[in-house]
Amino acid sequence: MQYRARQMRIQSNRSNSKERSRLLREAEAILRECISMDAEDGRAYVILGKILVQQRRYDQAEALYESGCAATGGVNAFLWTAWANLAVKRGNVSLGRKLFDAAVVAKSSHAAAYHGWGLLEKSQGRLARARDIWIRGIDATRPNSSPYLFQSLAVLAAELNKPDEARRWFRDGTQTGSGADSH
Repeated sequence: MQYRARQMRIQSNRSNSKERSRLLREAEAILRECISMDAEDGRAYVILGKILVQQRRYDQAEALYESGCAATGGVNAFLWTAWANLAVKRGNVSLGRKLFDAAVVAKSSHAAAYHGWGLLEKSQGRLARARDIWIRGIDATRPNSSPYLFQSLAVLAAELNKPDEARRWFRDGTQTGSGADSH
């Protein structure tokens, strides 16, 4: 059911407005049923939250993420990260920081939380903090570190006019498993 709802959400992005509305309504109904069947499975919350954000129903998405975190016992890093991204999107930087931190506590190897948190700090002009978070993320996710963390570090180094450091981060990123397979 979750897969079907996710595919409906993706298909809605390629549809006209009438078809998009129908697909999103159906996907939402399916996901709410999934949540009622198993409230401890965070995947349905994340997919439904994406639909609500896509429809700019931010207050409902935030309430959904909050109830999802409570229902899953606060151990689902994907939910915390989705909620943090919503908080940042809405301009609540301090809440975003707390939620990214909660995601890292929930799962210390969740690369997306480190990446999003680092981007938040970079957008706030706290470049050293962003660099520290991305490095911490690489250390926490070894040996399968995300190439996005390396790329973000390399881009930051290049922006700071440190080409040798940027080259090193790019090189290290391409030596990861998924980095070597990327183009």
